[in-house]
Amino acid sequence: MKKNKKLIYSWDEIPIIFDMNLACLITGFTPASLRTLAQSGKFPAYKVGGHWRIDRQEFMEWWENRKDKK
Repeated sequence: MKKNKKLIYSWDEIPIIFDMNLACLITGFTPASLRTLAQSGKFPAYKVGGHWRIDRQEFMEWWENRKDKK
């Protein structure tokens, strides 16, 4: 995974569809953890051409729901 240290300050800075690397940067989770969650249906990611893609709106809803459970 390419290390990208760019900080994200707003949901508007996130593309409408993004990849697992950006999801890892945002969440702090490892790629393996997010893949496991996605494969079990607990993380909103979809495989497109062998690559995981995440919809920003679905990710935002998932993230907010996670915060509520803590």
